[in-house]
Amino acid sequence: MPTSETQLTIYNGALDLVAEYAITSTSDNRPEVRWLNRNWDAYRQMAIRANLWQFAREEHSLSADGAYTATNRWTYRYSFPNNALRLVPLTRYGRRDEVPIRHEVKGNKLFTNWGAPLVADFIMDMSDPGDWDPLFAQVMKASLARGMAHRFTHKNSFLEMANRMHEDALRVAEQVDAYETGTAAAAVHDIILAREL
Repeated sequence: MPTSETQLTIYNGALDLVAEYAITSTSDNRPEVRWLNRNWDAYRQMAIRANLWQFAREEHSLSADGAYTATNRWTYRYSFPNNALRLVPLTRYGRRDEVPIRHEVKGNKLFTNWGAPLVADFIMDMSDPGDWDPLFAQVMKASLARGMAHRFTHKNSFLEMANRMHEDALRVAEQVDAYETGTAAAAVHDIILAREL
């Protein structure tokens, strides 16, 4: 569900949480805005990477790296797509309740014994707040507020409030996200896993 949020509205939401004056531009020269601009990319990527957000999830069909020489451990190597922040754990048919596929991630490379084409879901870096889920936008505002609370307010009460709001926003967002992805199977027996892999 896209939002009407922009980088400016996210900044103002964070400033509201720490009782600072709103701004009219992200190029404002106030110290708070300079801090927000310096930290925007890092905070966004960290917040998106931290969870399996549905709005940031994309399916990709990967081709094996032809230059890779198989080892005793892994037969294939795949490269992450551009702007991928995280691999969603691999399963046989890409669904949460399916048999897991053994794999390992090193940097932006994925190693597995599963042959190409490999269909995998990734959590992507979504830089436009208009593409975010509204609940994630609230998480981002609270995260930024938490980061700047003590630096600019020098009051522990603002930091504690920003921490509570961040945790509350994250809890609600995770619950909604979980409902949108369905439920995982209660268990998959080891013998079935062994036969499937």
